[in-house]
Amino acid sequence: MRAIACGGWFRSIISAGQLNMKRPLKEVIPHVNLWRKGELVQPIDVPQHLYTEKFYLGDFGLSMKLGDLVIQKGYPPMPFCSPDRLHRQGPSFACDMWSYMVIFARLYFGYLPFPDQGQGEVSSMAKCLGPLPEQWKGLYTHSGALDSWYDQHQIPDPKYSLAAKI
Repeated sequence: MRAIACGGWFRSIISAGQLNMKRPLKEVIPHVNLWRKGELVQPIDVPQHLYTEKFYLGDFGLSMKLGDLVIQKGYPPMPFCSPDRLHRQGPSFACDMWSYMVIFARLYFGYLPFPDQGQGEVSSMAKCLGPLPEQWKGLYTHSGALDSWYDQHQIPDPKYSLAAKI
């Protein structure tokens, strides 16, 4: 069984086979006029004996308390890392929300919203969402940054939009 990237506690539960990770059960949300049918997802059932006082979702081993002045070194796994962290921006609630969005998309849809596809996740993000902020050019933390990621004249490719993927 392959574990998704989450906190160490969750990984250990998955690898021990103590948690049944079938695709979540979904139920249509009634009486709401959405562009696409909304669905409720049944939460996973964690056995009572595995409960603890603290639970961290998707901390990737980089958790920090609010107000900490020392920033943890390292990055979340590439598919879950926000584009701003990959451009030398500090951690923020927006970074956390990005990672949660990717985790929940992976759990709900069964695939990552910004797959590598041979060109890297950032290329997939730019193709889907449009260019990254121009002021980030030259700040990419890894090798292989493309000028096209920051070209403000680029428009998202409708074939790769989030709506098309859903």
